[in-house]
Amino acid sequence: MTLAALLFSSLGFADFIAVAHNGADPNSSNITLYVFGEPGVTGAINSNDGIFNNTAFTIGVDGYVEIVVPKSQILLNADADSIEQKALLVTSNSPISGYLLNQDNPTTDMTYLLDLEALGTEYRVVTFPSLNVNRAAQMSITATVDNTTVTVVPNVDLDSGQPAGVPFNVVLDAGESVLYIASNGTLTGSLVSADNPIAVFSGNKHLYIGTNSAFDHLFTQLPPTSQYATTYVIPETEFANEGNLVYVVANTDNTEVTLNGALVATINAGEFYQFDTTSGDYLTTSEPVLVAQLLKSNIIAGDGDPGLTFLPGADQGLDTYVFFAPDVMDSNIERHYLSIAIPTSALASLTLNGALVDTSGFVSVAGSGFSYGNVQVPAGMAGLIEADERFIATLSGYGNIESYFTILGTSNSPGASPLSKATPVPSLHFYSLALAVLGLLGLGLLGLAIRRRICLGVSNTIG
Repeated sequence: MTLAALLFSSLGFADFIAVAHNGADPNSSNITLYVFGEPGVTGAINSNDGIFNNTAFTIGVDGYVEIVVPKSQILLNADADSIEQKALLVTSNSPISGYLLNQDNPTTDMTYLLDLEALGTEYRVVTFPSLNVNRAAQMSITATVDNTTVTVVPNVDLDSGQPAGVPFNVVLDAGESVLYIASNGTLTGSLVSADNPIAVFSGNKHLYIGTNSAFDHLFTQLPPTSQYATTYVIPETEFANEGNLVYVVANTDNTEVTLNGALVATINAGEFYQFDTTSGDYLTTSEPVLVAQLLKSNIIAGDGDPGLTFLPGADQGLDTYVFFAPDVMDSNIERHYLSIAIPTSALASLTLNGALVDTSGFVSVAGSGFSYGNVQVPAGMAGLIEADERFIATLSGYGNIESYFTILGTSNSPGASPLSKATPVPSLHFYSLALAVLGLLGLGLLGLAIRRRICLGVSNTIG
């Protein structure tokens, strides 16, 4: 069965797509897919190249399953419009979450994998400025529907020959991917749009941030522009002696950026503003923006190395997250932390696997009504962190010149995380999907979907 057929025959709760980018050395990279959720949940993995052919998995008693992905699945070919068949479609009839980790000691990064329902048709890219071909900025695009026309407007010349600022098209079928790299400049702000939902990943091959010391891989899946927000509370991570680097990427002209109460910039579509965190930060903008947070190199940070993730808006969190802190084999990573920004009124309710979290060291973020702090968790732990109100959470792992950095989920992409107790009104797009499912599959499946999704306010779905 093709990925196109699977995508429309398997309306699972939280299916997702995974692709791997080139890190320091694709010949020695260890690619691992982690799927987590309720023990005993089953599912399957498929890829167009047949390496995964309805490959079954079962989540173990500890709440996760670890799947080794062959090095052959790394996207490598960045020739003009070269199409690859390596993307993985992970499906289940029960709620699941996933991470994809690319590890090549000592360079690692990991991304949360967005639910298929969270994918959209327009994206802005975020990368760090490349230094040369070995430190190149990278972005990939994967289709979910056959005959999808993708339009890319890069803001820097691509190594495959497409010039900056000139739109170009590529047509993809479901499960097909293209990779673009830039060895001179940053892809941040580049526009990717399509006539059907697509999955977009970005980052850098292997570089340093802040000092010419240790290098690391950068890798994150990106949200569509329809899920950008105007209010962000940014929890500073552990090991941030000189702060984290933050990018604010505009999708609309004349976007005003206000940081901790002060207007700091006005940027146009495709432009970005960057700053270093000074503790927890409160960011508001006049128009919805993409916000990305980056870990700095070891000498500056004190431990770890570069890492990259996008952040959900302050109102896009959940009050309960399922997560997994991987025990990364053949790695220097030894310490794992949750970085949390939570309404101050909910501090006393924060629990980890049912036990109250000591929040006495959390710091108030001025003007936001939030506080932030870091909570250490053990390697190999599948956990549940929850509170009485919605909050934002990221997960990072640290070791000598090595790290990873990712979100735990969002209200647009909860994965296996339970429904929030604080729920928005369902979107009109959700009702359109519900009607389509009703017509195709009957009341039984609709009832299951509504119980799982009705409170999440999903704004982009496949259908």
